[in-house]
Amino acid sequence: MEILIFLATVLLVRVGMLMYLSGLARSKNAAGTVLRTLVDVVLVVLSFWAVGASLAGGEGNGWASCDWRLLFAQVTDQKFYTVGLPLLATGVIAGAAGERARFWSVAILSLLMGGVILPIIMHWQASGWLEQLGYADDSGACGPLLACAVCALVISRWAGPRNGKYHRDGSASMIPGHNLPLAMTGLVLMWLGWIGFIGVTDPHVAPLHLLLAGSAGAMAALLFAYWRFGKADVLLCGGGLLAGAMSMLPAGSMLPTPVAVAGGALAGLLATWATIKLDTFFRIDDPSGLIVVQSVGAKLGLLLVAVAGWPDYHAVLRQAGYQILGMIAISALAFVASAVCCALFDRFFGIRSSEADEYDGLDLAEHEINAYPDFQQTMIKSYHMREA
Repeated sequence: MEILIFLATVLLVRVGMLMYLSGLARSKNAAGTVLRTLVDVVLVVLSFWAVGASLAGGEGNGWASCDWRLLFAQVTDQKFYTVGLPLLATGVIAGAAGERARFWSVAILSLLMGGVILPIIMHWQASGWLEQLGYADDSGACGPLLACAVCALVISRWAGPRNGKYHRDGSASMIPGHNLPLAMTGLVLMWLGWIGFIGVTDPHVAPLHLLLAGSAGAMAALLFAYWRFGKADVLLCGGGLLAGAMSMLPAGSMLPTPVAVAGGALAGLLATWATIKLDTFFRIDDPSGLIVVQSVGAKLGLLLVAVAGWPDYHAVLRQAGYQILGMIAISALAFVASAVCCALFDRFFGIRSSEADEYDGLDLAEHEINAYPDFQQTMIKSYHMREA
């Protein structure tokens, strides 16, 4: 029953993410966004079953090991259920590359992360060199979250911004999604899924800390945006909520409640500030905003593990060093692997969609369908015409 609840909460996060990403996409890309998110789940599950579980569950070598019994194996082994950790993290890739990257470029990265990179990171955290060093993450989720945020950053930078996003005078346009209520409903479902996920491992303290930290992060982001722009920003508030909740994943059960609330508020502030900087200063186009949310939430959460050693200053500093070293190693592996994958795919196939396809929308260009046919072009070739 515990495994069933675990997988149900993980899929609830992905349902919420599907709604969130499709709502933030423009209507001409909404159907394709849904398919990309769904295919990401499918490919991660299959690649983790085929190869990833054997890499995550290997023992002996602290850097990379393979349990050959788990290659294409029966799923009766308990280690297969850790597939939930990659599933929680990889959705950010489809969101960050949305509306201008080719369908298969995102799918290839999902295969790479679910089948190879995230399982290696999970091995490092569970029984590998990071665990032996002293690195700690109670949930096991922040390493994959950070790695996928780095991967999403790479493909977003490689694909370039959407047409009309940035201008020659240095200004940037905000390109709104087509259904903000759908996106915010999905965000709340993601929050609920995270609370349920952490509740499987610690049903008493950690879920309430995720609830409190998410609330504090949302309020901090809302107030910062109001102070900075004079408006209560919907998307920045949502990003602060998710960042605050994620910051409690590694050590939510070990922190005092006031520290959990303060940590969530700090995550919300940092996520809001970093989102603005990523868009306006670094000019990296992330339609979902999840690159910063996952990165800030995971990093701050991993650093909060060290705070649990208070008031022993030496223990706090030593643990912080372990956590920082782990974050550097995880980020470096994800960056190199995703950069090589993007370079190879771009060399032979091209990552960026054509300008005409982007203008028409990837729903029509790649899938020959519209999310809202009553309000969009409906003259689509039938199956027999495609084969003619």
